[in-house]
Amino acid sequence: EAFSGESKRKQPLVTPKLRFNLSLDTLVQFEKLPRKSEQFIGNKAANFAELYRLSQEASFHVPESAFAIPFSFYFNHTSDESINEKIQDLVNRKEKLSGEKLRDALTELRRAIENKPIEAELICDIESLVLQLGNYKRFRFRSSTNAEDIDGFSGAGLYDSKTGILYDESK
Repeated sequence: EAFSGESKRKQPLVTPKLRFNLSLDTLVQFEKLPRKSEQFIGNKAANFAELYRLSQEASFHVPESAFAIPFSFYFNHTSDESINEKIQDLVNRKEKLSGEKLRDALTELRRAIENKPIEAELICDIESLVLQLGNYKRFRFRSSTNAEDIDGFSGAGLYDSKTGILYDESK
């Protein structure tokens, strides 16, 4: 059928309902995460936590000393009034914005989020957990959202991963 020249009728695109839960407000090691934790930490991190659990029973390794930063931290970071105004403006105008104008508005929003300093308490909590987890100095920080790695959408390549080096303020 695939070579007959006939195409299968495609199913209409369904917008998934993205669920999140902000009640988890501490950094969490993967071995302590409950199953189905994507609502707290995103799909990629929840899938990694599942791989971690499987690795304990099978003979393969995953990166050690892994932990997740729950959605509640991102929510708190973006709760700044100026960032919220930009988000609300985008939501209100989304149908009216064309490709280039939408890209510009999203770039401006991304800059506002990136330029807002991360809370010192979160940095301190991350450093403390990193020290508690072993003698590792380099950590890889990866995105994990509820909008990637879902049925019909991988999100691969949308976000940058960053390396953090303990006590190196340039990283």
